[in-house]
This record gives sequence, structure tokens and C-alpha cells, in this order.
Amino acid sequence: MTGIQSGILAFVLWGMVPLFWKQLSTHNSWELVAHRAAWSFPLLLGVVLSQRRGREFLAALRKPKLWGTTLLLSANWLLYIWLTTNGRFVEASLGYFIVPLLNTLLGVTFLGEKLRPLQKISIVLAGIALLFPLLGDLRVFPWAALLIAFLWSFYGFVRKSIGVEGTVALAAETAVAFPFALGFLLWRHAALGSPREALLLIGTGPVTVAPLLLFGHAVTRVPLSTLGLLQYLGPTITFIMGQLIAPEPIPWHRAALLGTVWLAIIVYIFDSIKHRSVK
Repeated sequence: MTGIQSGILAFVLWGMVPLFWKQLSTHNSWELVAHRAAWSFPLLLGVVLSQRRGREFLAALRKPKLWGTTLLLSANWLLYIWLTTNGRFVEASLGYFIVPLLNTLLGVTFLGEKLRPLQKISIVLAGIALLFPLLGDLRVFPWAALLIAFLWSFYGFVRKSIGVEGTVALAAETAVAFPFALGFLLWRHAALGSPREALLLIGTGPVTVAPLLLFGHAVTRVPLSTLGLLQYLGPTITFIMGQLIAPEPIPWHRAALLGTVWLAIIVYIFDSIKHRSVK
């Protein structure tokens, strides 16, 4: 499989994963996060050991910042699962549409990066987009989408400062979460239930690990600028599925928000392509 094929498949899977969580909507979101950590850890540990990267894994466990990234990742998982199991696909997708713009803003604020003119326009458009709900109904302001974007962006920001490769870092993060996840499931007397439910709950591990491994295969073979464009596949698929499977009402202020965010993304993508061609 080529790098570009791996990248596309990874983002397609990430875009479709809300369908999986929707099948577990009768379960408590906290339990689903615990299952996700518990079943992901042995798979990731197996991958790391098969790659003979045990020393990297142990070294990562000794990094204090890893506890912070584990907390941010777990909070992101919890909120995303809660949104998708409750059928709020639009908010879930909106959060990940905002992430690249927020990442750019974090780079400017904390890393002293300079914005190109079109990037400035995309950030301003995203800011304008968030004003529309204020003109509508504050009760439907996309707080959850914004929180998802902030959690994921800060997770990536802190993770980058640790300097550990993605698969090894996630294996270490799930190792930190594993005893807490297992203890929580035992405390809740969480059972696997019927054979179908058991397969779904155990499947939270592969559902988490598979796109990560595909992305890891792509990231070393595909330019980051290309991956940056491909990442919009995920939230786009999530949004489309949400409207096809469980259509959500989109009032005018939510439509204006989405439209302006998409305009900001188009400007951002155009700038990325233009900048890449100049290089």
C-alpha cells in the first residue's frame, strides 16, 4: 500500500468511526473511554515490541509531560464519544474542522510563527464564524465542538514537545491510562454483555489502533502539506454521515457558522497549495 493510500484510508476510517460509537450508545461514555484505553494498550504494546522499540517505550513512560497528554487525550475521547453516541455528528465534525486553524493560532501565540496574509484571513473568518451563534440561540452555541478542537490542538502541541514518535507515544499514554481504565471497569462491574456487545467493546481497541498505524505509515512517505489537506476528509465524512443517517436541524446561525468555517478552510487550503508550489 502506498503512503497516499494509507493516508486516505486512515482519514476515511476516522471519519466513519462515529458509526461505530453510535452502535454503543446505550453504554456510559466513561465506560467506553475506559474500554478504548484497556483494549488499545495490549495492541499498541504488541506493535511496539514487534518493532523492537521497547526501550523507546520505557523512556517515554519516564517523561512527566506524558501524564498531561494522557489526560488531554482521554478528555478528547470522552467528549467525542459523548457527542457521537448522542447523534451530534455536526458538532463532532465542526471541532475537527477548526483544529488546523487553531493549530496555526497556537503556533503564532506560543512558537512565534509568522502568519502569511491568506492564513490571517482564514483565522479572521473562523473568528467571525463563531460570532453567528451569539446572534442566534446561545443554547446551541457549539461549546462542545470548540472544546474538542482545543483539547486536540493542545494535545498535539504538548505531544510535539515530548519528542516521541506517534505509535510509541500513544502506547505509553494508553499504558498510563490502562490501570485506571481497568480499575474503573472493575469498580463499575462493567460486563461485556451479549456476544455482539462484547465484540463491539473489544473492537474499540482495533478501531483506535488501525487508523493510527495507517497514518504512521503515511506520515513518513507523504509530504506533511498533503496530509494537512487530507485531514479534512475525516470531519467531512462525519458531517455527511450525520446528515444522511440521523439528520440534525441546522438553524440559520449554525449554517452561517459552518459556511464561514468552510470558507476559512478553503482559504487555508489555497494558501497551503500556493505555498507548496512556491517551494
